Amino acid sequence: MINAEEFGITATQLRTLEQLAALITPAAGHFPSAAEADPDQEVLGLALSHFRRSLPQIRRYLSGLEPGDDLPDLATLEAKDPDGFTLVCDLLVARYLTCRRVWGLLGYPGRVQAPPAPDEAESYLRGDILKPVTLRGPIYTVPPS
Repeated sequence: MINAEEFGITATQLRTLEQLAALITPAAGHFPSAAEADPDQEVLGLALSHFRRSLPQIRRYLSGLEPGDDLPDLATLEAKDPDGFTLVCDLLVARYLTCRRVWGLLGYPGRVQAPPAPDEAESYLRGDILKPVTLRGPIYTVPPS
């Protein structure tokens, strides 16, 4: 479970965020819901930390929603604050697509090394593609220390 206070989010706002996640990233077919893919909210915490600059707007949007068991439909949620809704959607979709369980279902292996092929440089250096750069000369100088 994440520490909501770390992000300035109240427990009610966190519950509302999870309710929004259920609407925006529900279970479908063989794909899990956000709650199933991230049961301990570890990835939600990671996503919130990456959205740190946008937290005030996220908190404002969440505060503008009525706390309770039922949220209105997505069109109504978007109409209340289109920018806030878009930001929360971005946050929740980013959270969902960062879950390793979802990666596996999408066939995404995660970060893998991709060293250049032995003859790959030749395709980038064909012809005189670098001629303007070499004619220009160096543009970077080491700052005095």
